[in-house]
Order: sequence, then structure tokens, then C-alpha cells
Amino acid sequence: MPFRKMLKTNPPRSALLDIKTWKTGLRHTVFSCNGDEYKGEWLNNKRHGHGTQVWKESGAIYKGEWKFGKRDGFGTYSISTAGKTYEKQYCGYWQHGKKHGHGTFYYSNGAFYEGNWRDDQRSGHGTLYRESFIYEGQWQKDKFHGDGIMLLANGNSYEGSWIDGEKNGRGKFFNADTGLVYEGYWLNGVPKCGTIFVDPEYSAPSPLKFPFPEVKLADATKVLQEAKSVWMTADKQDCLNTELLNVEGAQPRVMPFIKGIKQSRTKLLELKTLKCGLRTTICSLNGDKYTGGWLDDKKHGIGTQVWKKTGAVYSGEWKFGKRDGFGTYSVPVSGTNSYVKKYYGQWEDGKKHGEGIYYYSNGAFYEGEWYEDERSGKGILYDDNFIYEGEWLKDKYHGDGTMLLANGNCYNGPWRNGEKHGYGKFYFADSGRLYDGVWVNGIAKCGTISKDPNYEPPFPMKYDIPKIELEDVETVLDEAIAALTGEKEKEKEREKDASNSPPDTEDG
Repeated sequence: MPFRKMLKTNPPRSALLDIKTWKTGLRHTVFSCNGDEYKGEWLNNKRHGHGTQVWKESGAIYKGEWKFGKRDGFGTYSISTAGKTYEKQYCGYWQHGKKHGHGTFYYSNGAFYEGNWRDDQRSGHGTLYRESFIYEGQWQKDKFHGDGIMLLANGNSYEGSWIDGEKNGRGKFFNADTGLVYEGYWLNGVPKCGTIFVDPEYSAPSPLKFPFPEVKLADATKVLQEAKSVWMTADKQDCLNTELLNVEGAQPRVMPFIKGIKQSRTKLLELKTLKCGLRTTICSLNGDKYTGGWLDDKKHGIGTQVWKKTGAVYSGEWKFGKRDGFGTYSVPVSGTNSYVKKYYGQWEDGKKHGEGIYYYSNGAFYEGEWYEDERSGKGILYDDNFIYEGEWLKDKYHGDGTMLLANGNCYNGPWRNGEKHGYGKFYFADSGRLYDGVWVNGIAKCGTISKDPNYEPPFPMKYDIPKIELEDVETVLDEAIAALTGEKEKEKEREKDASNSPPDTEDG
């Protein structure tokens, strides 16, 4: 076996002693040089499993799961207060030392966020509770991004689209004091084009917050005379034009809600041309075709895209012009009019992200988790030569995993950057031998080889034992007797010579 050649030269004694000092398994409190404390499980000298870490400088405490020295899994992070007590700051899931997955974060001002995280940032669906407002909806990189609802403390509310923390796209804003609703388009938090109407379910508060003052004319007769004099001296043609302007063909009156926003006619026409809602097939200048939903001139909702250059087809969910949600990506089969499925699963921001299945051209396929177009998380790769089931990071085997080869050999243990690394076991199906020890970058370094007690050789055997027969039995027997007789005669001669030799004498 190739890797057994490495065991002929014993490793240095210092290396063996170093390996023996590695912390593995459950340990009592271990103190670092900087005063930090850790109590819990270890693997290959790294925090791995369940454990509690206390940082001396900040006084913070983390209690939960670890993987290869980093917070990974479910855990709680708490900070110390002035009264030597602890306040919970985050409770949820972690990955590679960062908040990742579903969790709850408590802010010092009393606010708290409950929802999804990615790389220490609020991303995905979540709810933020603050004294001034409550927001529930989509997030991206710690900002409101996507569809969401915000309810303000004064009763006002907004429901619609957000981009980078600002109202962008189509949305509705309700004013609780007046009962007016603005429905239309927003750009960077500013309403641009829409309508204002009174909510039919709105009822004015009683008593009114600001009561109407009593208004009376001081001198009604004088006011009437002044109005008549102005009317008689004004140009009637101008008055007529003014009346016509206020009926047909007149520009819409500026709504008080968006007072001061001037829109040119070209800008209004441009807004009207924005594609929104379900559309039939739209052809691009490069020949690409899209059929489905739109929002603010961007592909949004359910739709199908066909790329002319590659012939590939995507059918599924879109958000603001990018594949986002669940969808299927297929490629054409050369020389035919059929398609083969390439990827089937979840997308985010135009990349494979979440659970999905990818089919390779050589017949292999991967089923598991993705992160930004790379296999990351837990997944299974099925190939003609092997099957791997375990953890991935950036398209490589990384973490705990099991590989079963086509010849029956099997490895179970940790991986790093696609190579066996750490304490693992390798089983040889042909010989029934088991290597149990340490690996470094795919090479067995220090361990033991034992025989599997449950191993049974294959039947029929791979190499049959040949039949052996003597050509001349009598000749072989005579030669054996002669050799035996000769040995006995030589033995007798040696004994005779020994008895005839004079005894040894000592010198005076």
C-alpha cells in the first residue's frame, strides 16, 4: 500500500510528543496566556463540540457549539454589565465564528431584532422592534431591502418595496392623522408619482386634535363689491382659458403630500413606460427573451429567461432583475431540441444559495447547501468513482465527512481544503485492514494498522490458489532419507572427535 511506505521512517520524537499534547475530548477549564478561559470539548487542539468561552478583556461569555476553533452551530453570546451580571446579546445560530442563520439580537437601547443573519449582518426575513417603529420584511447587509412593512409609533405605516434602507419602488403610505393614503412609486425615500385618496375605513378622532376655528366675513357686502369690480375689469378670454385649463387637458394638480417636487413631461412619460406586472415575451437587443413579472422595469416575480448565446433557460423566481428564490436552470443538448436540467434549487442575488441539486456533465451530481455559487455547508456528491457525504467550504471537502470509494475502501474523519486532515480512519476492503491515526494534507502521518475482526475474505477468491503436485514422489523421498542419514553420520563423527581430544590443562 503506497501510504504505508511513509511509516518505515519513524517521525521525530518532538513531533510525536507534540501530537500527544494535543487536547482532544472533554477538558476542564483551560486558560490562555491573555487570561481567556474555555471549558468544554476539544479536537486536535481546537475547540470542537460544546463549550463555554470567557473573554477576560471584555468579560463577554459564549456558551454553545464550536467547530475547529470557531463558534459554529447554536449558541448564546452575553456581555457583562456594571453590576457584575450578564445580559444576553445574541441567541441563535453561528457559522465560522459569525452570526449566520436564525437568531435574536438585543440592542442596548431596548430594541431587538429577530430573524435571519448572514456573515454577521441582518440578511433575509426578519423583524426589528424599536420604540419609534416596527419593521417586518426582507433585509440585505443590515438594511431594509425587498418587500417590507413599517409601522410607526404615531400610527403611520408604509407597505411596499425597499432598497438599501430607503423606500424604492411601488408602495403605500397611510397617514393616521388625516386618513389619507398615498399609493404610487418611490425613489430613495421620496414619493415620485402616484395618487392620494381617503381611506374608506378611516374615521376622524373625536374630539379633534386641532378644532376648526369659526370663520366669518367682517363685511360681506364689501367683499362682494370687490369681487364684482375685479371680474368686470379682467380679461374674459383669460378667464375662459383658465376655466378650460381646469377641466379637460389640464395638468394634474400638485398633491400637498408631494408639494415642491417638479416633474418634467419627459420624466412622467418615462415613469409610465416602466414595465410593471405580468408581461408577454420581451426581447432584448442581444436576442435574449423574458416572459413573466416586472417591477420598476426589472424582472420581478415568476418568470422565464432564455439566453440566445448559450441557449440556457431559467424558470423561477426573480427579485429586482436577479434570480432570487426557487428556480430551475437548464442547458440545451447539442444536436437536439431538448434540454437537460443543470441546477434545481434556491437562488439569492443571482447566485446559487441555499438548498439545491447540481448535475454535472459526467453524470455526477451534488445535493446539498450552497453559498454564493459555491458548495458550502452539508451536502452529498455522487460520482462513479466515489460518494462523499459531509461538510463543504468554498467547493472543497472541509469539516467532518465520509468518502466511500468504488472499490469498497472507505475514509471517515475530518477534511481541510479537500484533503484528509486530522484524526481519521481508512478501511481497506481487499485486505480487511484499518488505519486509525493522524493525517496531514492527505498523507497518513502517525497511527496504527489493525485487522478488522469482522473481515471475511471474498468468495470466490480474487486469485485462486494453484494446485501443487510432486513429479516423482519416490525420488524426492529417497533424497530426503539420504539427507537425513548423512546428517546423523556427521553428528556421530563430531561426538567421536570430542571424546578423543585431550583435556584442557591450566598453566602453573
